[in-house]
Parts: sequence; C-alpha cells; structure tokens
Amino acid sequence: MKEKVFFDTNILIYLKLRDKRHEEKRAICSSLVREVKHNFIISTQVINEFYCVMLRNGVSDISIQDMIGEIIEISMISIITLNTIKDSWKIKEK
Repeated sequence: MKEKVFFDTNILIYLKLRDKRHEEKRAICSSLVREVKHNFIISTQVINEFYCVMLRNGVSDISIQDMIGEIIEISMISIITLNTIKDSWKIKEK
C-alpha cells in the first residue's frame, strides 16, 4: 500500500475553484488526486479554511457544502484536537 499523503488547503482550492487564471494549477491538482487514488488525508482545519476561502471567492454555501461532501467521499479526515497540537509541539522539539 502506498504511503498516505496530506493535502493542504491550496490543493483543494485549486481543484475546486473555477478561476481561469489558475487552470494550470488546477490540472496539476487534479493529477495529484488521481495519482494518490483516494489515499490522501485532509484535516478538519483544511476543511474550515477551504470553506472560508471559497466564501471569500463568492461561492454559495450550498455549493461549498456540496464540494466538501465530494472531497470527504474521496479522502480520510484527520481531526485536529488539543492532543494533536501538543503532540506537534513535541515533534518540533525533537
């Protein structure tokens, strides 16, 4: 089995935002998603950031929710908890 890949918010933004200025980035992101074949992780933070960026770009709530639904179907979700944050501090110290 391939290693899991973490996708940051920008990957999802370029994948879903219909902006002609970013067609090349969109193609790259689409290729990445196909390449990892549902073997990627996003965090709850990424979902929230995605929502905010899409709202600022004039996308309707219902459309954003539909997009997030599609993303959730093909990804694994990592929940950011207080323990996750504290563990990250420990990793940084090492």
